[in-house]
Amino acid sequence: MQRNPGIKLYGLSWSFPGWLSNSSVNSPFLYPARTANYLARWILGAKKHHNLTIDYIGIWNERTADPTFIKIFKSILVKHKLQNLQIVAGDLHWEMAPKMLNDSHLYAAVDILGAHYPGTMTTDMAFKTNKTLWSSEDFSTINDNIGAGCWARVINQNYVNGYMSSTIAWNLIVSYYNTLIWSSMGLMTANQPWSGHYSVEAPVWVTAHTAQFAANGWHYLLHGKGVGHLDGGGTYVSITDMKDLTIIIETVSHNHSACVRPPLPQYSVIAQNATFQLKGSFGRVKRLFFWYTKLGFSNEESVYFKEQESVKVFNGSFSIFLDVDSLVTLTTVTKGKHGSFADPPIQSHFPLPYSDDFQAYHVNEEPYNFAQQAGVWEIQLNNDLQHQQVIRQVITEQPIHWCDPVVQPPINIIGDPTWTDITASIDFFIPSRGGSSAVFLAVRVRGRMGCDTMAATGVFFWASVETQTYRVTADFASTVLLTHGKLLGVFLDKWHTLTTTVQGEFCVWSIDGKLVTSVQVPTSLKEGFVAIGTGNFSAADFDNVNIDRPVK
Repeated sequence: MQRNPGIKLYGLSWSFPGWLSNSSVNSPFLYPARTANYLARWILGAKKHHNLTIDYIGIWNERTADPTFIKIFKSILVKHKLQNLQIVAGDLHWEMAPKMLNDSHLYAAVDILGAHYPGTMTTDMAFKTNKTLWSSEDFSTINDNIGAGCWARVINQNYVNGYMSSTIAWNLIVSYYNTLIWSSMGLMTANQPWSGHYSVEAPVWVTAHTAQFAANGWHYLLHGKGVGHLDGGGTYVSITDMKDLTIIIETVSHNHSACVRPPLPQYSVIAQNATFQLKGSFGRVKRLFFWYTKLGFSNEESVYFKEQESVKVFNGSFSIFLDVDSLVTLTTVTKGKHGSFADPPIQSHFPLPYSDDFQAYHVNEEPYNFAQQAGVWEIQLNNDLQHQQVIRQVITEQPIHWCDPVVQPPINIIGDPTWTDITASIDFFIPSRGGSSAVFLAVRVRGRMGCDTMAATGVFFWASVETQTYRVTADFASTVLLTHGKLLGVFLDKWHTLTTTVQGEFCVWSIDGKLVTSVQVPTSLKEGFVAIGTGNFSAADFDNVNIDRPVK
């Protein structure tokens, strides 16, 4: 399988390594040259090791960018012969625009002004910069027909209302567990690697209305001359490479196109006939290929990206009927295609029994089926012949966090959010040099996770080997203590096996086959994932994960 070479790549940091700052300053801009060189090396490494050309680079996702850093970053990109790479700022709102208008060096350093979830609107200041404007993150809405309506509306209206020539969807594919934050908010869903099930959702077909009939380098026509609002509500845009012409029309209604954010002001759309007049070289066009989507609601059947009989053009003029909640592409491009695919495999629950000894991976890969919420978990080599390849939490210094509140310590989840009675075990090893303060194994873990991980609940067993103590908590933040005590026969620089069984209202814990403790589980903790983690951002190795239903 090869990547489409026409796809442009855009890099944007969310978190940064802690060594770019110091423990008291949660910012990558304390030492701007250090961070700029780090990002430049990442760009060069993407090309050297993976043959990926990064075309655009942002600063810090949805955090206020530092103008001094941007100017230094631009000079370092030039130093590394990356002057063709374009800087996007600031991936928050339009707050960078007035700063650019008052600072000629900053103005020169920024190539593209990008905002997240702009609600199809820019500001006067942003427009006055005369820079390329992007909605550099948008959508993140449940991928049903309303989500498709949201996506259809913002793709068109970001340019019609806000002169933004690019709209980037977050995220492309939902490949993380159901119940986690932003679940179902991608253009398609593929989150069952064990079954192979996937679903091509309505927003994919909405994307095709634009992406199949235009490409990077094409240009929008001017407002009032191919771009505008329809009399009965809805919008149209025209895109061209000066040879072909594509017109995209949307008439999605207010109630069927609201995105998760920002709030959508009230508006109305009615079914209507619209007449268009082609002029100039396009006045000679005799017909336009016609692609149609109708988003169905209230038991109405949907039509997704279906080719219709082409529209005849007479003396540059044509008329078309536009129903409410529809999307139309009219184009001279002949290569449109409604792709087909075999029926995906049937959905299934996470398989039990489940085990992994991590021997089948390449070093530095992430382990399958685990969904890390904090920390970085990779396959690494271990000197023990019985544990040659292991999962290791490799971040050994407090990172520059993106989440507020900070998510710590490292945690990695696996399994099914509906698991109730479960037995889980894992081998662990804490080195005496640079080792973690503790490791944990948890069951019935629930929560939105992501930046809300500190609110996660579950039954967490924390083994603090160096202090020879343990504790059991009912939450990840360790605010609800269920029990605690002394650990016996557990040592640093030695492998141990931690096992738990939760059944009904009781949970039992053992290490190396010897009972450590048991607790009565709070009635609120009924089901959830299995999780592993460390006590802080330090090293610990894990091996031989085993999960199954408990023996009755």
